[in-house]
Amino acid sequence: MTKDENNRITRMEEDIKTIKERLDLMPTKEGMELSNKELVENVMEKSSEKFACKTVEKIVYSLVGVILLAVISAILAFVIVKI
Repeated sequence: MTKDENNRITRMEEDIKTIKERLDLMPTKEGMELSNKELVENVMEKSSEKFACKTVEKIVYSLVGVILLAVISAILAFVIVKI
């Protein structure tokens, strides 16, 4: 073999080694599925927290509305009875 051929073979071996190293760094299918599963769980957890907060907020506003309606009704009833 000539010196040029030896240089080519050496470069090809280095390229193969580099490709193998890069392939080792690539995530596997299982790793990607696990990562996606964790992402979906995090999104669902945050969404449910926001939903729970909105639901509690609606309940509190409804109770405040009922209390205000009762107070206003009592005042009107008191005024009507006095007349």
